[in-house]
Amino acid sequence: LICQVLPSVLLRLYSEERVLGIILDFCFALKSDEYPSNIKQTLRMVFELCERMRDSQRLSSLMASGQIVMARIQQRPMVSEEDRAVACCLLSAVSPYEDIANRFYVYLAALTSTIPIDESYEFLMRKALDECSPSSG
Repeated sequence: LICQVLPSVLLRLYSEERVLGIILDFCFALKSDEYPSNIKQTLRMVFELCERMRDSQRLSSLMASGQIVMARIQQRPMVSEEDRAVACCLLSAVSPYEDIANRFYVYLAALTSTIPIDESYEFLMRKALDECSPSSG
């Protein structure tokens, strides 16, 4: 429930980009290589926030969010399956494309399974880099 409510409450106080930044801080809160124990709930909050943007067709906000997420992902080395699964969740959550966004829960399930994620990670990174490049759009 908090995954759905907290983004709405924060949006009453801050801009969408600031809310995303606050939630992303929870994703990467630990200084070690480990993710917080509530990573799944935090990723769901990112998805819910972006789903609101998609539903209201706020594509420019979604694109700005994609750039923020991409910058955060590039700051962290992607060495484990968990790293790549978290990145896939974040990239699918901020995607303006429904077919990619709809795969969010598949990537979320990959956090606690042995589903290979490498091909999806490579695809989503290429797609996000294309969307973030100045020549796109």
